[in-house]
Order: sequence, then C-alpha cells, then structure tokens
Amino acid sequence: MTLALARHRVRLQCDAISTDPLACRLRGKAPSIWRGVDLQVEVALYWNGTFIDDLSNIASLTCEIHTGSDRDSAPLVQKILAPGDLDAGMTEEEWQTDAEDQRHAEFDFSAADLNLDLTAATDNRLAYWLVVHGVTSAGDYITWGGCNLTLVEDGAQLGLAVVTSPDPAYRLQDGELQLADPDTGLWHTIYIKDGAVAIGAGES
Repeated sequence: MTLALARHRVRLQCDAISTDPLACRLRGKAPSIWRGVDLQVEVALYWNGTFIDDLSNIASLTCEIHTGSDRDSAPLVQKILAPGDLDAGMTEEEWQTDAEDQRHAEFDFSAADLNLDLTAATDNRLAYWLVVHGVTSAGDYITWGGCNLTLVEDGAQLGLAVVTSPDPAYRLQDGELQLADPDTGLWHTIYIKDGAVAIGAGES
C-alpha cells in the first residue's frame, strides 16, 4: 500500500439536536492538532440521529474557531460555505467510509489561519472552541455542533503571524443575526426572505 502526503483532517458527524461535544470520527475523540498546520474539517449533517439527505433549504454553512475560555467572543477564524459548495449527493454509506472526499461540507483552514496564540497554553497545549452552524433559506439559525480543538505547540513557527482576537463583527440580538458597520459603528439585522438577503436599519 502507498500513502501520499496530505493535510491534517478532522471529520465531524454533526447532529443539530445533540448538545454533546463532537468527536472526530478518525480519532474517536475531540480533535488535537499541531499549531500552524493546514487542516480540512469534513462535516456530515444529521438531525436526531437521522442522516440528512436533502440540503436544498440550506442557505449557508459556517465553521468558526473561538477562544476556548470565551466562546461568545468574535471568531478568530471563520469559513463560510454557500449551497453550491456542499455535496448534496453524498449518501450515509459513503460518509461512513471516512474517505476524505465523502462529506456534506469541507472547511479548509490554512497554516496561517491556525497559527493561533498559545501564550496561555499549559504543557504547550491549549483548547480552542470549534463550532459549525448555519442558516436555512427560511432564515432559521441552526447550530450543528461544536467541540474543543486542541492546538499543540510544535516549535516550528514558519514565519507565520500569530492570529489574535479581532474586534467583534457580528452578534445575536433577540435571536437575530446582526452585522456591524465599521464606518458608523451601528449594527444591522440581516434578513433572508424568498431567497434574497435584506439589511435592516442601523442601531446601537
């Protein structure tokens, strides 16, 4: 058997009904990787134990990494996929093969994305929080699942800049998603109706 070099992989079976932390299918536990490596996060979507085979009402799917000690802070890294980025034809049997090209969604993080600050690490390890969430075409917000993503210092900085916490760019207000306008400092509610995105009036 031959094996070609590849990126690090994390494979997550996301069940929106469960609030238990996700486990990587390839490891059987929460993922742990070296700091500052390229990573692909492979995701399949489930609902109460049932594999979702119809993705037609998914408007977007997002994967974020937050500081582990402050999950509701702004994401350090964020990847957003549109409906055209998803594999709507994958079957549950294909997902269970754990082949890297069999997934509803793949989020690609670069080495620079994951060169996160480990100043607060213990024994050169620090847990961040990874969460997968999305919005339906009806505007419903769904959290698909989350887990600790532990980064381990490898001592090889590769000249990459360390990613630190940015200023918040979005928030949830009364259950609605709002984005900040950096020029005015005001927050705008985002609506999706009949497949179109609308932006509400600014508020403080």
